[in-house]
Amino acid sequence: MDASIATAIIGLLGAAVVGGLGFILTGLRVAVRTNSDDIKDNGKQIGRLEMAFGRLEERTISEFGQVKDVLARIEATQAEQGRQIEKLSAGDLG
Repeated sequence: MDASIATAIIGLLGAAVVGGLGFILTGLRVAVRTNSDDIKDNGKQIGRLEMAFGRLEERTISEFGQVKDVLARIEATQAEQGRQIEKLSAGDLG
């Protein structure tokens, strides 16, 4: 009778260990799937942010180019005004 009780206890403990491992592995599988989905979502978000940053960068470069053009026109206007002032100062009205 002692052997059958020991066998029953060993069987019960074995079943508990296998059940516990199954529970742990199921939890890990769910966690991995959840993290995988989160990683995919984060990847999509990063992609959208990169696209938005790229558009911002292009717009900034374009606007900087426009500012450079405006500054060049201002400098050309100032240079022309300087030449006209020199002509007027020299008495050359033509």
